[in-house]
Amino acid sequence: MALGVRFGEISTAYPFAGMGARAVINDQVAGQDIVVLWWADTRLALPSFRMVDGRSLTFVMEEREEGIYTFLLKDVETGKLWDFRGEAISGPLEGKKLTQAPAHNAFWYA
Repeated sequence: MALGVRFGEISTAYPFAGMGARAVINDQVAGQDIVVLWWADTRLALPSFRMVDGRSLTFVMEEREEGIYTFLLKDVETGKLWDFRGEAISGPLEGKKLTQAPAHNAFWYA
């Protein structure tokens, strides 16, 4: 299985088997800055646009031992935390949400 992301004629795939147990992947597809979040325990892959208030953010994983999620996101630019749903939970961007990018899950050959 893989997550497929496509904008116009440009597409890319993120194979589940290659992303490990958890992943935060900053990428660009057809000029669109996206971040892909992967959590193998739930087989959940979420692609979102990284543009917030006119600037592209870069995300890294922030390990957690408590709460619903085993990890959160931290944007490099402000150092603030975001939850797995793509909502800022601290700092000047608190309450802002990433917009989910259109995608689909499919077998790699599809």
